Amino acid sequence: MKKLKLVLVTKKRQPEEIQKILAKYNIKRIAENRLEEAEEKFPFLQNLEKHYIGKLQTRKIKKICEFFDVIQTVENLDQAKKINSFGKKKIMIQINIANLPQRSGVQIEEANSLIAEIKKLENLDLIGIMGMASQNEELARKEFKILKSFQGNLEECSMGMSDDFQIAIEEGSTMLRLGRILFEENLPSELKYE
Repeated sequence: MKKLKLVLVTKKRQPEEIQKILAKYNIKRIAENRLEEAEEKFPFLQNLEKHYIGKLQTRKIKKICEFFDVIQTVENLDQAKKINSFGKKKIMIQINIANLPQRSGVQIEEANSLIAEIKKLENLDLIGIMGMASQNEELARKEFKILKSFQGNLEECSMGMSDDFQIAIEEGSTMLRLGRILFEENLPSELKYE
C-alpha cells in the first residue's frame, strides 16, 4: 500500500484523549467540524496541521481562517472569495458525490467550473478535493471513483472515514479522515501512512 495522510477527527473528544491517540499513531493532522470546539481545544493541541471539515457559514469564515491551516469544505465561489479576502490559505473543494440534497458540496456537474474559478484566486492554494460517500458499499465505491476523477493534478483526494476507508484506499484516497476507529484503537497495523 502506498503511504496516506491520516487526519484525526477530534469532534466531541477531550484534549487528553486526542493527545493519547496522536502519540500512539504518530499523527500530525487533526480535523474539527465545529469552530466552537476548535476554539476550546486547539490551545491545548500544538504543532499540528489543523483541518476544517464542517459546513462553512459565511459569518464564521474569518475565524475559521484564523484557527485552521486547511479548509476542506469549500463548496461555492462566494465562500472561496471570502476566504481569499483574508489572505493565503490552503483549501479543498467538497463535491457532493452522493448527490444527496442534505449533503454539503458542489454538485458533480458544477465541480470542474468551480475548480477553474478557484484557481484564479491569488491567495488560495487549491490542494485537493474532498467528498463523503453513501453508506452502501457498492455506491460508495462508485462515488469514490467519481471523486478521484476530479483530482487531476491536485495533490490531495480526501476520502474515506471509519466505515469506508478500506474502499477509499482501494479507489485512490490520499487522505483519510478518521475518528471512531482511531479512538477505539482499531486501526489495522498493516496500514502505512505518514
